[in-house]
Amino acid sequence: MQKILQFFRQPFPYLQKGWQLLAVGTLCVFTVLSIILNFVVEQITIRSFVQFVGGYTAITAICLLLITYVFPVTFKHFFDRKRWTKGKYFLYAFTLALMICVGNALYNSFYLVKEGYFDTEAPTSFLKCFKDVFIITFMIGVIPTFFGYFWIKNRRLDSDLQEKEDQNQKLIFRVQKENITDEKIITLSSLFCFSQHGK
Repeated sequence: MQKILQFFRQPFPYLQKGWQLLAVGTLCVFTVLSIILNFVVEQITIRSFVQFVGGYTAITAICLLLITYVFPVTFKHFFDRKRWTKGKYFLYAFTLALMICVGNALYNSFYLVKEGYFDTEAPTSFLKCFKDVFIITFMIGVIPTFFGYFWIKNRRLDSDLQEKEDQNQKLIFRVQKENITDEKIITLSSLFCFSQHGK
């Protein structure tokens, strides 16, 4: 238990460019839903594609937009970039998945059921829809969450490596410059001594 807590308390790089998260997250959901649609619907039509893939992808994009740009302004203390940890990242991902789950349940109960998308005659409540989409949403959400974790981590490692290389290049340049200066001093002093002996 102590090791798990230590893991979540470890510092984690904050994704500076929110649009990348928005683009990657939306693209992941769009791709996964497009694949799932082939197994859910026997004959894919433009209407079914827009309702299923388009609808759920739009909900994901809206939730990502809120949590990426609105939440950091509203909850400044939590989204402090200097205190961002692995625990905060996974809590962020869990909150996002929960928001998408609520959005999907609302979409199902207020639109898809009324449109006759699901084969059911009984009215479907929000809570029933929430229960139905909860596991599916979180299972789909696991893919971009862990993909994002390793992607952000690798980007940070690459950035740190590049920074170290830049520092090494500056150090090498400075050492070379100092050596050249030293050689000039030795050469000038040697010439001075030679001229003194010549006299």
